[in-house]
Amino acid sequence: MALVSVNRSLLALLACGALACGTLEQSSRELLSENQSSAVVALPLPDVLAAVTAALRGRGFPLVEERESGGDIVYKYKGPRLELTTHRYGGPLGAVHLGSSSAVVGSAFFVRLAPRGSTATEVYILGKPTVNGAEVCTPFDLPTFDCQAVRAAGGWPGRDAARGGEEAATVRFVFESLRRRAGRRT
Repeated sequence: MALVSVNRSLLALLACGALACGTLEQSSRELLSENQSSAVVALPLPDVLAAVTAALRGRGFPLVEERESGGDIVYKYKGPRLELTTHRYGGPLGAVHLGSSSAVVGSAFFVRLAPRGSTATEVYILGKPTVNGAEVCTPFDLPTFDCQAVRAAGGWPGRDAARGGEEAATVRFVFESLRRRAGRRT
């Protein structure tokens, strides 16, 4: 899948012009509460990291980076989900092709892990959309990683895919995987 340069494609694809525009800033947290986005899991940190990595990698989101944040470690997983091509037509009867643009909508997941003793780990997961690799800014961002203000026209076909719904479903899936794994250990 060819990725278009973020700066050029964000301007060309999502340029608002005279169209109604909005900043994409939704994440899994708009759909999940704090309690649905975090948990203390009865597994040591290495086991939690292995389970989270397997669950996200299995959904197409490999581990791409890790950083320390206030004594905890935050892991970033990222990957594409959907490639969109938009065609513009005009002229008499709308028969003239005026051009096309493409965008890749993906997801980034930020997983903060903190050991709670030697047998438990506190887990917090934030999932948010990406457009051509640019991670949208949300009210729930962790200060450890940068984001970009991404604006999109109201009629942009990728808007529904960039509302945090897919990310929320993936966060639920990861926590369910952790619950199952912790239940097998007891």
